[in-house]
Amino acid sequence: MRQAKIILSRAGRLAAANAAIDGLTGQQGEEARIEWQYATSLRYDHPLVAAIGAALGIPQESIATLFIEAAKV
Repeated sequence: MRQAKIILSRAGRLAAANAAIDGLTGQQGEEARIEWQYATSLRYDHPLVAAIGAALGIPQESIATLFIEAAKV
């Protein structure tokens, strides 16, 4: 998760990702905020990844690239 946030920061998208998570409502939003704050790892196929990617307009190919870059951090 640390790596994901660092890569999003380097890409200038961390603030938008935080805002997207804050904008989720109900149980989905509550669980997303728990994951975002406390998860120690993040899987490519996790629904939170898809939700953030969609909210930020990041295509799947670019998400894959971000994961590759995050692995180098």
